[in-house]
Amino acid sequence: MTEELSQDQTGAEDENTKKEKEVDIYFKAPWGDGLKYMMMIGSGLVVLVSIFINPREMNVISTLLFLLIPITLLSISAFLIVTKYQITKEELILHGFFWKIAYPLNELESAKHNPKATDNSSRIFGGEGSLRKKIFINSNSEKLGDFDNFVTDRETSTLLRFKNCIVVISPEDPSSFVQTIRVVSGLADKND
Repeated sequence: MTEELSQDQTGAEDENTKKEKEVDIYFKAPWGDGLKYMMMIGSGLVVLVSIFINPREMNVISTLLFLLIPITLLSISAFLIVTKYQITKEELILHGFFWKIAYPLNELESAKHNPKATDNSSRIFGGEGSLRKKIFINSNSEKLGDFDNFVTDRETSTLLRFKNCIVVISPEDPSSFVQTIRVVSGLADKND
């Protein structure tokens, strides 16, 4: 009976230890006012143009272009949008509608909420480097140099410095995100 009890306790301890080691925390990627306004203005322009263009005066090619350009732009925009951020024991994973990019947490050097991180920066589509890290958006600024820009709300911008790159993201609750990623990555232990 004692042997059975100790085996059950050991099994329970193993499960608890395994659960402690597994980390899977999600943070939403909110849309800031600027992004919402840009989407409304863009959609409004497409609607206005469609109201004022007389389809009888358009030939087949211009009609196709008129239909395909907004659909193409909307599709590209949807492809680039960050939907959530996931922190696991080993990686920070950025999720989009049809893609994921992972950054190893063992390379994280600092994490800080910084709403001005993307000020005076320019966006460049398609940076050089591996597809894993620079799939579509790369930016540049004087103070940061080249960095991966996945910001949907400037007010919640969070600056992450990894050994080989800089990443700026915008989680819904930046202070909680920074605290969580510092603890999970072990960065909090190194700096304390």
